[in-house]
Amino acid sequence: MIAEEKTALRLALRRQAAGIPADMRREIDRAIAQRVLAFPAFQTADTIFCFFSVGTEIDTHSILEQSLQWGKTLCLPRCQPGGIMEPVAVSDLSALTDTFFDIPQPDADIPAVSPETIDLAVIPGLAFDEQGYRLGQGGGYYDRFLPKLSGVSIGLCRRIASLPAVPREPHDYPVSILVTEKEITEFKN
Repeated sequence: MIAEEKTALRLALRRQAAGIPADMRREIDRAIAQRVLAFPAFQTADTIFCFFSVGTEIDTHSILEQSLQWGKTLCLPRCQPGGIMEPVAVSDLSALTDTFFDIPQPDADIPAVSPETIDLAVIPGLAFDEQGYRLGQGGGYYDRFLPKLSGVSIGLCRRIASLPAVPREPHDYPVSILVTEKEITEFKN
């Protein structure tokens, strides 16, 4: 029953994101990125993990570029069949040549880093709720990855997709902080 709720909500949220005019989406995403970049935990982190946005996801490209410019170790996800996702340090975003679900990612020959070495992780979601739980795309990659992190996890969400509650299953895992274009919310998980 929860699986069906998630599927229906994902479809509605994807339609909602696609319905936001491109210029408004850019403005919202720019405000979210500015909040992340100004956040003290981001500024003091040495090792950052962040997703490479595609489609109607919140645009993370300025976060990725600024991380590299500030000399941080930037890790991107490398996903593989079977729900495996590993963080891989990159130094050049133009060198991403491998793809998984049409998402650029680091090549398979670059060694992964331990999730425990990540100071701050920027996490995608179609929606987040008032307790930091997320509704993702449905592959379970981040659900398996989040519990391995010892650092801060920041969910990115447009305010319109910040919900009172999202359907949850026992394997779902909350983020520490939620950033929207309007506010930053810290959770006591």
